Amino acid sequence: MATPPAGHRITAHRSIVLKNIVLFVLILIVAVLPLAISHYEDSRDAEIKALTAKLEVAAERGIARLDPVAVVSMTEPEHAQTSVYRSILNVLQELEQNFEVDDAILMRREDDGRYTYIALGSNDYDIGEYVEIHDWFPPTYEATEETWQQGTIMSSRLFGGKVIDEYLPGTLHSLCRLFTFTPLSTTQLWHRICSPAGINYNFDFDLPQFVQVNAPVTLRTEVVAILMLNKFANPVAAAVRAKTLQVIGLTLGIIVAGLILFGYASARMLRPLQNLTTAAGEVAQGNLDVDIPPARNQDEVGRLAVAFGTMLEGLRQRDFIRDTFGRYLSKEVVEEVLGSPDGLKLGGEMREITILVSDLRGFTAIASRLDPHDVIDILNRYLGRMVDILTRYRGTIDEFQGDGILAFFGAPLEAEDDQERAVACAIEMQTALVQINAEQRQRRLPELNMGIGINTGDVIVGNIGSETRTKYGAVGSTINEAYRIESYTVGGQILISPSVYHHVQDVVRIQSVEEVNFKGLSAAVRLYDVVGIQGKYACALPKRTPETFITLATPLPMTYFSVDDKTVSEQVFAGSITRLAASSAEAVLAQPMPLHSNLKLHLEAVECGGLSEAYAKIVAFTGDDASASSAHVCLGFTSLPEDVQGFLEQQRTSAYQEAQASSV
Repeated sequence: MATPPAGHRITAHRSIVLKNIVLFVLILIVAVLPLAISHYEDSRDAEIKALTAKLEVAAERGIARLDPVAVVSMTEPEHAQTSVYRSILNVLQELEQNFEVDDAILMRREDDGRYTYIALGSNDYDIGEYVEIHDWFPPTYEATEETWQQGTIMSSRLFGGKVIDEYLPGTLHSLCRLFTFTPLSTTQLWHRICSPAGINYNFDFDLPQFVQVNAPVTLRTEVVAILMLNKFANPVAAAVRAKTLQVIGLTLGIIVAGLILFGYASARMLRPLQNLTTAAGEVAQGNLDVDIPPARNQDEVGRLAVAFGTMLEGLRQRDFIRDTFGRYLSKEVVEEVLGSPDGLKLGGEMREITILVSDLRGFTAIASRLDPHDVIDILNRYLGRMVDILTRYRGTIDEFQGDGILAFFGAPLEAEDDQERAVACAIEMQTALVQINAEQRQRRLPELNMGIGINTGDVIVGNIGSETRTKYGAVGSTINEAYRIESYTVGGQILISPSVYHHVQDVVRIQSVEEVNFKGLSAAVRLYDVVGIQGKYACALPKRTPETFITLATPLPMTYFSVDDKTVSEQVFAGSITRLAASSAEAVLAQPMPLHSNLKLHLEAVECGGLSEAYAKIVAFTGDDASASSAHVCLGFTSLPEDVQGFLEQQRTSAYQEAQASSV
């Protein structure tokens, strides 16, 4: 680049840079500096008032708890061994602990005008010793004496290192405050000019500042003692620093405004580039909600603006996808979606997916008996483990409904093995619950039982909600059918629909097949009880130990209510339990109920008093009259409180011992 002739060079005093520096120095001196000092003073005053108010509350609490008669009786050092002195000391120590008071002192005025200790929270001085703080900080004596004479609570000003005389003129006071940030505040000159008059005691600049409150202890309107509370004002420094940071931020804003004004006045042609620079800064901080002004021409800056806008739009689309799916999908699935934008069609679309619904059996009853903290802890540990498993099998979590989970496989990305992954995921969820129950037993908390239903069918998937709140979800009858399938499960069971079985029949292991009737459908639906899967995702449920039924010598009477969609019927029926196993029972019902009916049970046990309610499901019919509804049923317990579980175990044990005795 050619060097301009000497006559056309810009001299130093004509330089825009120099003028800019001078301008900002003036802004700092004229505007920012007074503003900073003002903010500092406001912050300091506010914090001092807050400390004083807290100490006054503590003082009122203290004098209310102190017994004036007991205080008057404490005159000799030997009295420190008495229970009366210990009760006074306890009050002072509680004030220090509960109100974060640094020193709680109880003192009395002697005839010579000096004050002596009655008690000190730290218990460092004997009764009758002179109060030294008045010698160290004479103005504290004035505050204490004023309290004694007037009989009212008095709060003194700030004491300690680098305290400024509050009666100084405004300008001088501000300068003193400014110089506290410099080494000048440690000199004798600053001390003589800025400190209150006659406070040579205050020359120890490293001494923490503190606020003091004096409160009178009265006996029949006569002041007999003074309760002095001291609190270090160290938190004021932190508050002042916060205020100072705010001023610094404001200063930076003023500087930026000045730079923008200077740039506009001196080089309007650079405005598009300046806008791009500002936008780039926002984007670097993660803010993509910025507008790029349209390019006015097609020069280098204009083309840069167009390229930047294209890049920004791409970043917005990526962030939208991450925000939409980041909390529901595994990292691998999200990255695959971002790497294959054509594989994801935003908006609603009809698609075949596999729905997984899980629910904890009887958890509502369990939660009603536990502390809320325990309930939340159980749910968080349970849901945390289940979410990890669902994420590992690339499932999309649609929502949590209390202790229930709704997830689906096949959206937003579908694969040929969606059904296999859903079944394997359900098996691992049931296996993980075994480990969770081991933790529950260690914590002496109730065990959990989970049922899982899986269904495959066509649904509408896409972004559901409004412009301000949106989620990626699914809508369709397939989801309702999945909930119905899950409602037929008992604890530890996985039921799949025929549509799921059709896709996994070559690899799935089935324990049994059930035919159930859904509301609104005339034909029975076949459900498959899954115990394992082979192939790529090979896994199996923990083996269930066959239950042994014990016949009761005397049937156990009970009453029961029908439960439909978690609504308990008001009609009550009588029944009795004839045989018992660990998690099931055989019973006779006065009113026959359909298969898979949910029941709420009340066991009648006179010797145990009132027992908690239990819940069960009719899992089979027994006896010769097994039909669509029978009086002889097999019940699978879905919720057993500890007292009911203990009672039933006692009944089984007694029946077993009686059977053994009769066989001998």
